[in-house]
Amino acid sequence: MVVKRINLEECDVAIRRFIESLMKNEVIIFAKNGEVQYVLGGIDDFEWEVFALGHNQEFLNYLNQARQRGKKEGTIPIAEVRRRLDIPVETREVLVPA
Repeated sequence: MVVKRINLEECDVAIRRFIESLMKNEVIIFAKNGEVQYVLGGIDDFEWEVFALGHNQEFLNYLNQARQRGKKEGTIPIAEVRRRLDIPVETREVLVPA
């Protein structure tokens, strides 16, 4: 997938208005023969980071290498990581309606 950045100031007025409607938290879905083909909508910083990392081949290669290393060398349970780093175990409260 190729990500292309477009400067809004350089867009045609009709396109700029279209994009500005997306900035109002609207989502536009394009369908062909009843099947969704494209979805346009605004994203926040977190969503952008998730997207960017999910399309970063260097990062994806790193994750794959870590998975392979984990299969070969084994992994450490999260409880052991918390113990070694002296991080308290999370406790969760369960709220029961009265």
